[in-house]
Amino acid sequence: MSLRDEITKIINEDIKKAVDKVNPDVIGISTSDKLREINRLQNTKICKHVIMKDFGKDPVTIIPVSDIHLGNKGCNIEKFEQILKLIEETPNCYTILMGDQTETCTKTSVGLGLYDEDFDIKDQIKLLKIALKPLAEKGKILGILTGNHEMRISYLVRLNPAEMVCESLNVPYLGYQGYLCAKVGDQRYHIFASHGSSSGTTPTGKLSAARKLNRVADADIFISGHTHVKLYDQDIIFKINEATGLVEPTIRHYIVCGSFVEYWGSYPEMKLLSPASTGSVMIKLSPTTKDVQIML
Repeated sequence: MSLRDEITKIINEDIKKAVDKVNPDVIGISTSDKLREINRLQNTKICKHVIMKDFGKDPVTIIPVSDIHLGNKGCNIEKFEQILKLIEETPNCYTILMGDQTETCTKTSVGLGLYDEDFDIKDQIKLLKIALKPLAEKGKILGILTGNHEMRISYLVRLNPAEMVCESLNVPYLGYQGYLCAKVGDQRYHIFASHGSSSGTTPTGKLSAARKLNRVADADIFISGHTHVKLYDQDIIFKINEATGLVEPTIRHYIVCGSFVEYWGSYPEMKLLSPASTGSVMIKLSPTTKDVQIML
C-alpha cells in the first residue's frame, strides 16, 4: 500500500470516528474535500455518547481521580497508588479520571514548566498506563477526561495524552465532558463529569464554578476538578413527574475532586494559593432509594 493510500485510509477512519453515521458519498471524494469534511463534521456534532451502565443490585462507589499531575515534583505518587489500590480491592468500586493526569509541560507552560518536572511527558504517559492497567483490566475505569494540561500538547500537535492512554488500555475516552447513566438496583443516576475551568482562588469562587456546570447539562451529580480542592454542595430544583402528575423536588450534587499535588515547593506555594488536602472524594449510590452520599 502506498503512502497516499495510507493517508486516505487514515482520513476515512477519522471521518467514521467523527460521527456515528457518515454520508456514503463522502468516501469517494478527493483528499482535500475529505479534510474539509472532517473539520465540518467534527465542528458540528450534535450528539454525545452516553455511557450506559447497569451496576447490578448492590450499592456502588465511585472514586473520581483528578489532577494527578504525574511528573510534577509535587505529585504525591504514594497517595495516588493508595487510591488506585483502594479502587481495585473494593467491590463495586469504580473511577473516572478527571483530567490533568499528567503534568505535560512545554516550553511555554506557566511557572517553572519543564524545570518543575521529575520526568518528561513520554515517561509520564508510560507510567500512567502502568498504574491504570490493573483497573482497566478489571473494568473499573468508567472513562478518562482530558484536562488543560493534556491540551498543552494538543495545542502544538494533534495528540492528546489522555486519548493515547485510553486507546492503549481500551477504556472510554470522554474528551472534555463525560455523561454517565448509572443504573444501580432500582435507581438511575445521571452523572455529568468535566475537568472544569475556573480562575477562582477562594473556596466560594471554586464552588461557584462547579455549580455553573448545571448550565451545560441536566444531571443528578456534577463532578469536576481543576481547582485542586475537595468541595461539596447541593441544591434543589422542581421537576414535573408525568407518571404521577406531581411536581417533585430533585437534589443536585456538586462535587470537586481534589488533587495529588502537595503544597510546598510547587505551583500553589509560588502563587500564594490556599493550602488544600490532597487525595480523592468518594461517591456512594444507593440501589433502593435515590440517595447519594459524599465523603470528602
